[in-house]
Amino acid sequence: GLAEDLMENIDPFLRLFVQFASSFLIWNQGLRINGISLNIFGNSDYSLLFSNFISITFTSIFIVGIVNAINWIDGLDGLACGISLISLITMSFLISPSYSFLAFSLIGSCAAFLRFNSHPASIIMGDSGSYLLGFSLASLSIIYSSSVDSQDLPGVVNLAIIIFLLFIPLVDMVRVIFTRIFNGVSPFYPDKIHFHHILRERGFNYKKIIFVFYFISILTSAISHLIRYQNSI
Repeated sequence: GLAEDLMENIDPFLRLFVQFASSFLIWNQGLRINGISLNIFGNSDYSLLFSNFISITFTSIFIVGIVNAINWIDGLDGLACGISLISLITMSFLISPSYSFLAFSLIGSCAAFLRFNSHPASIIMGDSGSYLLGFSLASLSIIYSSSVDSQDLPGVVNLAIIIFLLFIPLVDMVRVIFTRIFNGVSPFYPDKIHFHHILRERGFNYKKIIFVFYFISILTSAISHLIRYQNSI
C-alpha cells in the first residue's frame, strides 16, 4: 500500500500477489478459517469443516477481499476510517483478551485519525492506511467470529457474524464486482458505481451520506455483537 502511494499505478495483479502472499503467511502461522459454523443463534451444533487446501484458499480470498473492500470504500472523507472504527469497537467487547490490545490500539489510532480525516480532510489514509485497516479487520474478524479458543473446533467461523460486522464493505464489494463483470469489464476497472458515488449522484450531501453509512454500520455491528454474545452464552 505504501509503495502504491509513493509510486502509483502499480500493476493490480502484482498487488494481489503480495496480498495473497501475506495472507498465506498469516495462514501458515495458524490464523486460519478451518470451517464454517452453522450455529447462528445457538440453534445448531453442526459445522462444515475444510481440508487444508480449502482452508488456505478460503482464508486467503477472505483476507484479500476485506483488504480491497476497505480500500474501495475509502472514497469519501472519514468513510473507511469511521466504518472500521465501528467494527473495531464492536469486536473489542468480546474478542479474545490476548488480541484485545490490537483492537484497542487500532481504535485509538482510528479515533485520532478521524479527527483530521473528516470532511474537509486535512489527512488522507491512502492505500497504505486502507490496506492496514483491511488486513487488521480481516484478521481480527476471523478471531472474533470463530471458536479459535476452542480445543475441538479451532478456527471455525460464523459467517453471519462476519457479514453483519463488515456489512457495508462486503455488500459494496460484491455488488461492484458483479456489476463490472455483468457490464463486461474487469473487476479491477476503476469506476464510480460504489454506494457513496450513487448517493452523491442522487443529491445527498456529505453529512447525509456519512450519517446513512454510520447508522447502518452501527445497526449491523450491533446485530453481529448479539449473535456473537448469544453464541458465547
